[in-house]
Formats: sequence, structure tokens, C-alpha cells
Amino acid sequence: MKNLALSLLLVALPVFFYAQSNFNRIMYDSTRTGLISDIITVDSVSYAALFPHSKSYGGHNFSVVGIDNSGNMVWEKEKFADDSINSSYLRCNILRRGENKYYCFAKTSGSPSGTGKFSLIIMDTNFNNKYIKDTIGFYDYIGEIQEYTNGDFYFVGQLYDSVNQKLVANVVKTDSIGNVIWNKVVNQVAYSAILHIIIASDGNLIASGRHGGDNYEQWHVAKMDTSGNVLWQRTYGRSGRYPDGNITGLLELPDGNYLLSGSYPAVSIDNGYEFYYDGCLRKISADGEQLWEKRLRTYSINLNSGKTYLENGICSIIISDGYIYVLGTENKEYLQWYNSYLMKMDFDGNILWKRVYYGENAYNCEQHLESFDRTPDGGFIMGGYGKYANIGYQPSQQPWIVKTDSLGVDGLTTASLPELNVDIDFPDTLYCGDTASCLLRLSGKSAPYQISFSTGQTIDNIFYPPVWMPKEIGLGEIAVISPQYNFATFTETEATIVGGEWEQCIHKPIQVVVPNRIGVQQITIEVRDFYGESKTITKEINVVGDCVSGIENIAEQSVSVYPNPASGSITIAGENIAGIEICNLLGEVVYEMLQCNGNNVISTENMPAGSYFVRVRMEDGKVVTKKIVVVK
Repeated sequence: MKNLALSLLLVALPVFFYAQSNFNRIMYDSTRTGLISDIITVDSVSYAALFPHSKSYGGHNFSVVGIDNSGNMVWEKEKFADDSINSSYLRCNILRRGENKYYCFAKTSGSPSGTGKFSLIIMDTNFNNKYIKDTIGFYDYIGEIQEYTNGDFYFVGQLYDSVNQKLVANVVKTDSIGNVIWNKVVNQVAYSAILHIIIASDGNLIASGRHGGDNYEQWHVAKMDTSGNVLWQRTYGRSGRYPDGNITGLLELPDGNYLLSGSYPAVSIDNGYEFYYDGCLRKISADGEQLWEKRLRTYSINLNSGKTYLENGICSIIISDGYIYVLGTENKEYLQWYNSYLMKMDFDGNILWKRVYYGENAYNCEQHLESFDRTPDGGFIMGGYGKYANIGYQPSQQPWIVKTDSLGVDGLTTASLPELNVDIDFPDTLYCGDTASCLLRLSGKSAPYQISFSTGQTIDNIFYPPVWMPKEIGLGEIAVISPQYNFATFTETEATIVGGEWEQCIHKPIQVVVPNRIGVQQITIEVRDFYGESKTITKEINVVGDCVSGIENIAEQSVSVYPNPASGSITIAGENIAGIEICNLLGEVVYEMLQCNGNNVISTENMPAGSYFVRVRMEDGKVVTKKIVVVK
């Protein structure tokens, strides 16, 4: 093995005071191809990874490898004797930790689309084989394995139904040494498969995968009891006949609901047979009802041809320290050129930050991080593979590992965190007492951000938009081209712009309350990030209109708004009132009254606690703006 890339980075953060060892390494071996299909933290200084690989004399095997805290492979333990695997195909996806043991599930013979031998492998705490059980029947796909509290195992995958001659989704339960207790078909639709299974907090099983196939798949989730009885099952996906693909991640959330990850077919590029995809997250209830859907989109542009593409996919998700972490891949400049990313989100699907990774060179053909785990120092360990022929590696496909700190800094692709910067593009002329649509530009270490104006307005909870695009594209109408030169047009009004003066810069329209005074004046704007870091800028604006310069006008004196703070209702009193509008601090209208009298009572029952602006339009066209606070 050659030590190709090693970065040691000491990161000082406002709330973290320890040194962290980070690295980004291609684990090159000139004698074989390989990948990291799963990686876990073993202790404070080492990690273990599943390593499916080719054999020098033909065929495949897989190993568990040990990785030290500098990214070196320090040991390797093949799981099968060389003469026990005589085929050219292998699947092994998940490495699990149990009580005083580790275990995994592998398909160790057969063709890519045919029956084979399926094995439960139990290892001791040093990853030495304790025993292998070869009696579990699947067909092609194998998914996750979970150990129940009593030591039984649950496996998921795909079974060939010989009676009806079709592939169906199944779940297998065995005892602690792999003897089959039951084997249940969960989904009878042809080509369906179960790829993930978790033990729910109520003791039941949640299994997920795909419903159907042959270029028409939907996400599929089933809840089962430990006897294999299906309690409910649901499908999810884009409306119509689209290839939604497989669910790539399944988690139970702290509120008892579930989170699913995968892809969303955004646009057809080949008459319905090939698609560009968005990454996709769906939250479903404990009963399987969809609660929300979030889509992640990445645009890329070929600077030579000017052609625009989009592609984003989620590989894995975990929950840690009260947040969701997402590992995915995205297209870069050319079709089939991929980098990987790590993203932090809250439980509502809002994005706090995103970091992008590549192995040695951003323009390697394909680079995929597929599995990750938290590390004792608060960072992340990630594993996958890349194809590196263009930088001289043969064989080209090699395993790739990345270790970061708690904010995703690996020392190579992300050597430092972005500085806190803010700017707002105001219109040339603003009208007093009005709200103006302005463009916010903001970057920093982590959302949510808060912006406060010297006028008293505050905008809270500013997150990164789930759309990323190069600065060469920009907001507005975007024409995406397929390999067959078919176009699809999208309009993006907000996005995270990459490659500009500020890396990963939020571009987002906001509504700013204009001061109720005319003339050229300065306002100060303070931005504060998730960690409490702040920055203040000053902007000069020009306010025009029929309002005052330094004192209240007569119309403003003639309007009363009370009580303030308000609880239950407010009264807006005055003569010659033509209309009333109440806006929140984002400029969104939460209440409007067009037929008014001298004493207007408005309920605040449906208004969340917080600050609001009351805009009173007089019959002569003047507008009076007053700020109120609603309490609960």
C-alpha cells in the first residue's frame, strides 16, 4: 500500500477544545480492485471496514480490514478460504456490532442475477471468524441484517418465487446460529426487494426497499411483528410511472416517526428510460403516512460546452447528537463525474451545512462515499470507492476513506471553514413604510443564521436552500440538457451558489421592512450563526414616499394599535382606514382586512408568538406601519 494522502488538522471551535486527526486517503493496491461497503468505529483510535475485493487469480472475496487513526490499513482478515469461492460475484453490505461479537451477511457465489450461497458470518471481538452458516435462501439482492434483543437475526433481500416465476421481496428470521425460523414474502410484486430492516422502539420490525422494477419502482415500507405478520405496508414516490429506485436509508426518529432516504426522478433524459435524479428524504408517521418530502438538487455545468446537468443521490443517513447526517453523491461538470458530500440537517429537514469531498483530484471520474459512522472525537469516518485511472492508478477502482472533524473538515477538500459574510442587495429606491423584496447573500460555518436590522426587524432560522449550483448558472430559468439533447426547464428562485467569492453562499429573496422616514440613510445589519459568531455591515438606502423626515406624520398619529403586547386579540382604531395587513418578520402576510371601520378587532389566536408589523392603509393612500408583539 502507498501512503498517498495524509492530512493532520487541529481544529479549534467555539464549543470543542480537543485536537482531531483527519485524513483523506485512497487505499491503493496494484494487485486488486476493491471498495469499502461499510465502515464502523471500533475504539478511539481505530476503525473496521468491510472490504469486498477481487482476487489476483480471479473471482472475489471479502475481508474485514483494520484502519488506524492515520488512515493506514493495519490488518486484513479474509472471511473465506480462497478455494471456497469459485464464482466471479459477491455482495456484502453491512457490518454490525453485537454483544462481544461482530457479524455480517454476504452472498458469496452465484451470478449477478442468479441464485447463490448466502452466509451469516459471526466474528469475535478481534474480527476472527467464529462460525459461518450457509443455509439462508435468497436470490439476488441481499440487504441489511439486524440482531434482536433475544439473539435472533433478521435478514432481508429478494427471493425467487419458483411457482409464479418471479422475484419477490422477503424477510428471513433465524436463531442465534443461523437456523431458519421463518422465511416470509413481504411484497409479491415482481422484482420487489427489501434492503433495510430496523428494530422499532415498540419491538416490531420496519423493513424497506423497492416496490416493483423494470424501470418502474416505488419506495416500499412494511411494518411487521416478530412472527412475520405484516401490520401495514405503504409505497411512496413521484406520482405516475417513474423509476423511484431503492430506499437507501431507514431510521426511527426520536418522535417515533421514520425517515427514509433515496432518490427522486426529476427529469427524463431518454424518453422515460433514463432519468436525472434529486436526492430525496421522506418522513413518514408511525402508521406509514407521509408527513413531508425534501428534495436535494445539484446542478453542474460543462464550462466548455455550456451544457447544464443535474444529479444528486443519497447513499446513507444516521442520527447523532440530535441531528440528521446525510451522505450522498452529486454530479460535477460532466456526466459520470461524481464527488461525495456530507450534510447536517435538523429533524424538519432544514440544512445546517454541507461539505464536499474528492480523493486527491476533484476531476476523478467516479467517487462515491457510501457508508459512515461517528467517531469518539465527534467527527466522522466515511468509506467508499473511486475510479482513478486518470491519475495513474491500475486497477482504477480503489477503496477510499475519509476522516473529518465534527464540522466535516478533512484537511484536503475542506481545509478550513467558510468565513461569516453577509450582504443584501436593495432596490435603488425604497418606499417608506413598505416591505421591499431584496436578495440576501450569506455564507458561514453553519446555519441556522439570524439577521437583525437597526430598524428593529429580525429574520430568524435562515437555512441553506436545498439547491446547489455553480456561479456560472445563477438564479432564474435553467435549461437542463440530456445526452439525447432533450431539454427540461426549471426556475430556481433561491439556491446555494458554489464557486463564487464566498464558497457555498446562500442566495435567497427576503422581505425587508423599509424605515418610515424619507431620505438617504444608513441601516446596520448584523448576522449571527449557529455558534454565536457575528458580523455587522452597514448599508446605505434611499427612502422615498409620503412619510415624515424625523417626526411622526399626522396619519400615524391618528392610528392606534393596542394592546401591545397582545394576547388573544388586538384593536386597530382610527378614522379613514381603508385596509389592514399584518406581516411576520419574513414579510409574509398572515392577516388581511379589506373592509374596515373605526374600531377593528382582530384575533391573534392563529398567530404564533413573536413580532409582527401592522400596515394600515389610509383612504388617501398613505400607509402607517406599527410593530406589535404577540404573546401566548
